[in-house]
Amino acid sequence: MRYISLSACRAILRAGISVLTLIACAAFADPPLGSIWQLTFSDDFEGTSLDTAKWRSGNWNNAINGEPQGYQASQISVTNGKCVLTCEVKSNIFGGQTKKYASGEISTRGKFSQRFGYFEARLKVPRGAGFWPAWWGMPDDGGWPPEVDIFELVNTGNGSQTSYGTNWFMNGNYPNKGGTNLGSVWLGGTCTQDMTADFHNYGMEWTADSVRYYCDGKKQGKVTRNTAPNCGFYLIVNLAIKTPNEAYMPANMEIEWVKVWKNNEPTGVAAPAAQVSGQVQTPAYANRRIEIERMSPYSAQLTDAAGRIILSHAGASPWTASMAGFRTGVYILNVNSSAGMQSQRILHRQ
Repeated sequence: MRYISLSACRAILRAGISVLTLIACAAFADPPLGSIWQLTFSDDFEGTSLDTAKWRSGNWNNAINGEPQGYQASQISVTNGKCVLTCEVKSNIFGGQTKKYASGEISTRGKFSQRFGYFEARLKVPRGAGFWPAWWGMPDDGGWPPEVDIFELVNTGNGSQTSYGTNWFMNGNYPNKGGTNLGSVWLGGTCTQDMTADFHNYGMEWTADSVRYYCDGKKQGKVTRNTAPNCGFYLIVNLAIKTPNEAYMPANMEIEWVKVWKNNEPTGVAAPAAQVSGQVQTPAYANRRIEIERMSPYSAQLTDAAGRIILSHAGASPWTASMAGFRTGVYILNVNSSAGMQSQRILHRQ
């Protein structure tokens, strides 16, 4: 099913088209928080060619990994609302070298970058051994390292896929751009499901003190702050080869959309809970989930716009609650602790 945007659904309603038509309506992606989030980058690949105002191709120099493929614009196509990266046996010249395999890569280098925010893409990766698809970012100041890998998958072809949500700058050790100490990183580990069977949403929420990784709206892991670059990151989606296996070629990586938001919440003033050590931190809402992390006695209530209590919780431990299936609308999350009451306005979409 090809989804259409929420705004398009509203347009259908205004036009008076049958309600049955709305069964196919769904938002491409939802911002991780309510009205404080602003969409800063979006591509739904609705045309017939790559939007060169947003993307460039063949940018990533893969020599550092010794990858056998060359990236060529001919391996990128836009069709049926998807950007398709094709990997196949095709002799080509890339980076001054002759490559036996050709594949696709797109990046926003020189066109878009952002420091902090929520980054998400909906991807379908190829089945078969040896491929190395990735959705990641690099610093726009030209330095390397660090990098941040929102999603990588090394497919062994035998039912086991190794998926990474890797962070090379949080909890890493980079005294300068040329540092070689990788420090400690967070790795997602081995998947328990076949990630090649369907599309999945891979997201990252990056703040000044942490990075959280998401897959299909579920938090996969979190890295807390040690060092972070003082620059924005540009975006990369590519289909690399880890170990060539021509039996699975040609193969496609499909990108349904890429979206980025920034958080417009006022900065410079600590939230009340952040000023009192050991108290409850500011509540968060991301990917249809409520999250309160810091352990301290508190009570929480989620109410709808009419003031009706929808969910409640009391205790001293972290709390998460799913809002999946809740009616689209505005909700208020109130958290009471010795630091006072904090309120989070949530704009929830099904």
